Amino acid sequence: MDVTIRRTMENPLQFPEIEPGIRRALVRIFPYGVFFVLEEPLVLVIAVLHLHRHPDAWKDRL
Repeated sequence: MDVTIRRTMENPLQFPEIEPGIRRALVRIFPYGVFFVLEEPLVLVIAVLHLHRHPDAWKDRL
């Protein structure tokens, strides 16, 4: 997961917006997603969730 977090910090715009202002990076090894917001100069991680959970589970974290 460290690689995914590093990639989000280096180039956060490479990840798709799944909701306005919310982006998701997929972790390569496990079925997890890193949900984050880009607030220059910061990348704020909202949640790291297993992707077999309910798709809107991350919204409780806002």
